[in-house]
Amino acid sequence: MTMFRSRRRASCSLPNLSCWERGHCFVALALVFSLNLAGSPIGADAGEGIPISALGRIEPREGITRLSGPAAKPAVIASLAVSEGQLVTQGDVIAVLDDESLNRAEVARIEAELAAARRSFERAKRLQRGGVSAEAEYDNAELAVAVMKAQL
Repeated sequence: MTMFRSRRRASCSLPNLSCWERGHCFVALALVFSLNLAGSPIGADAGEGIPISALGRIEPREGITRLSGPAAKPAVIASLAVSEGQLVTQGDVIAVLDDESLNRAEVARIEAELAAARRSFERAKRLQRGGVSAEAEYDNAELAVAVMKAQL
């Protein structure tokens, strides 16, 4: 019996561990090794990325410090000058705005107001000639026509 014990101690690489403790160390090492392999990519997919789609917004790294652009009128984006994932620097054109359709709508609105001002002016002119209207109303109608013409 003594010979068996001495042989067991001689074969042990870690002298202070019992067989039971060595078994647990082996299981723990096997577990760590298998978890390491499970997390690493294997085969042809190792270098390929998986495309991900997500909603988001563009923000510079330093944060938005100044935004300059036409804030008076809304516009529609006509074309994007950059592609997704492309790096941009300060001063690069990112998008081109199309405000032509908005300009046409604005001209149509002013033309309609000018036509209404002309009708009002003609009515004020007739009333003033007949002595029914004051000269101030005539002057106001004439001024409204001039303002609408200037806006065109």
